[in-house]
Amino acid sequence: ARELALAQNAMLQSARQELAAARGQRSQTAAGFLPSIRISETWIRTNDAVGAFGTRLRQERFTQADFALTNLNGPAPITSFETRLEVRQPIFNGGLSFARRGQASAGARAAEAGLRHAENEIEYNTVKAYWGFVLAQKGLRAVLKGVEAARSAVTMVEAHYAEGNVPLSDLLEARVRLAEVEASRSEAENRVSAAQEGLSLVLGLPADAVVTVTDTLGDP
Repeated sequence: ARELALAQNAMLQSARQELAAARGQRSQTAAGFLPSIRISETWIRTNDAVGAFGTRLRQERFTQADFALTNLNGPAPITSFETRLEVRQPIFNGGLSFARRGQASAGARAAEAGLRHAENEIEYNTVKAYWGFVLAQKGLRAVLKGVEAARSAVTMVEAHYAEGNVPLSDLLEARVRLAEVEASRSEAENRVSAAQEGLSLVLGLPADAVVTVTDTLGDP
């Protein structure tokens, strides 16, 4: 039951996701120490006089004919492509990267401790719910035996009353006792249902799942 709870309990699954997120955030802080690479592509097409003149110069395509006034004042459209590769390596940022790394590491340690705490709590709740279910079932069996005994007593008193051996008060008292133990049976059945639902919940099973326990409580 403990193994099943540790594997399927919803609270533990949530705690494990929180731990994975905290570890992921800690990994992300490594970006403050590692180089970053950026690639960009620029495309320009222009017939602006200044822009076309500069673009042709950068492309090293300028010729003597380009000094003609008609070409300078009204150049033909020119297209330029520029591919840029940037590599940036952080050198100093006032300790910000170290602070972020330390904060993220502390968050990951806190998530790990939270998961361990949740596992211990779930194990304890599993043991408690398991034996609570066993105890509720045993209590119900005891109540059912009491109901059988009370019914037998009523039958016996009714026979004695019919023979005139006991007063009516004894018969009424036996019937009242039977009504009391039958009411106790309903309470015991409710306790069994509540205990089974509690055990199913901590095991990560549907509330209406049928759970069968194999251990028993010994008689003192």
